[in-house]
Amino acid sequence: GVGFLDHADNALNSVYFCYDPACAERNPGTFSILQEIERTRLMGLSYYYLGYIIPGSRNMLYKDYFRPRQYLNWKSGEWEEVTSPPGSCGRKT
Repeated sequence: GVGFLDHADNALNSVYFCYDPACAERNPGTFSILQEIERTRLMGLSYYYLGYIIPGSRNMLYKDYFRPRQYLNWKSGEWEEVTSPPGSCGRKT
């Protein structure tokens, strides 16, 4: 797989990640997140952003299992804690 990161002042942001679908059973997206979290820590940064999650997208569902996690509420401009159960992709239950 290959991933693209954005380095901000105090954070890394996962911009895009892709991989060979033949390797899907090895969970390369999850592996990438774990490596990026470690990179964030080694760089002394405070935050790691998983990137976009599209509710209902099975391809992005793996991101929902990382907790604690916040999302930006575009209407209020505030960061909010995800409280829905893992696997719902942040949708309210």
